[in-house]
Formats: sequence, structure tokens, C-alpha cells
Amino acid sequence: MTDRVIRWLQILGNIGVIGGLILVALQMRQNTEITRAQLAHDAWIANTSMTNAVMGEEPALTKSQIFVHENELSDKDIVAIDAYFRTIQAQIYRIEYTNNIGLDLYSPELTARSVAVSFVDGYGRIWWDLNKEDLFFFAPKISNEIEALLQSDGVPGESDRFKKFADAVRDSAGDDT
Repeated sequence: MTDRVIRWLQILGNIGVIGGLILVALQMRQNTEITRAQLAHDAWIANTSMTNAVMGEEPALTKSQIFVHENELSDKDIVAIDAYFRTIQAQIYRIEYTNNIGLDLYSPELTARSVAVSFVDGYGRIWWDLNKEDLFFFAPKISNEIEALLQSDGVPGESDRFKKFADAVRDSAGDDT
């Protein structure tokens, strides 16, 4: 073989190595995206499981106590309500942490919009005011977004939404009779 043929074989071999490295990089990127999706899924499953576990045997009844019978809360209801807000707190921490390590599952703005509704009125606002110092320490980006939303009054409260929904359901049930 001549030197010219050897050089061409070396060039082709190098091109093959570079092509292989590009394929490995693409596979790593795809695996990272799959891992991100799995983490997002696991985070929501964990949050749902925690919420169900801490809200007791009848979470819907406990939540309705907040909106409908707020003056009739038992100690058990208060513990369950605090646990509900603590699960939101844990989710905020988890999202801020994953964002800080570069996974960026949810933006601070999206997270704040999805959870701020829980802190707008009633017990949610009381809980936020009592616990926001810890939230600002451990999850400053998301907490700043939540605080900005709460200060702007740009988020309707859960009790407002619940009462409107309940009224609409009752009105539609009344129409059927």
C-alpha cells in the first residue's frame, strides 16, 4: 500500500471515530431528556402520595373545611391543613433543587403560578406569612416569584375558585329540578 492509501484510510478512520463520538453525545442527550422526564414524573407522584398520606383518610373533606366551615376546624383539621401546605413546600424545594443542578424541570415562574393559588387567601396566606422565611432561604427563586404574585393580587384564591365552582354546580343542579 502506498502512503496515499494509508493517509486516506487514516482520514476515513478518524471520520468514523468522530461520527461515533457524535452518536454517543446524541445518546447521552437523549438519556438526559428521558431522565428529566422521569424525575418530573416521580416528583409529581411523590407530591401526590405525600399529600394523600398527610391529609388523612378524607382529604376532600379536610380541604372543604378550609373553604366552607373555616370557623369549625378541629385540631386534626389544622394538622392536616398544615401538612397539605408542607407538601407544597417540599415540592417547591424539590423543584428549586432540580433546577439548581441543571435539570430545569419547571421554571420558577411556572411553579409559582401553580402553587401561589394555595397561598392567596385564608389559611394559605397565614401559612405563607408564617413560613415564607424558610422558603426564601431554601428556594429563593420560586419564593420570590410567589411573593410577587401574592403582592400583585394577580392570582385568584382557591376558596374563590371553590366557591364559584360549588355555586355553579348547585345552580346547574337547581336547573335540572
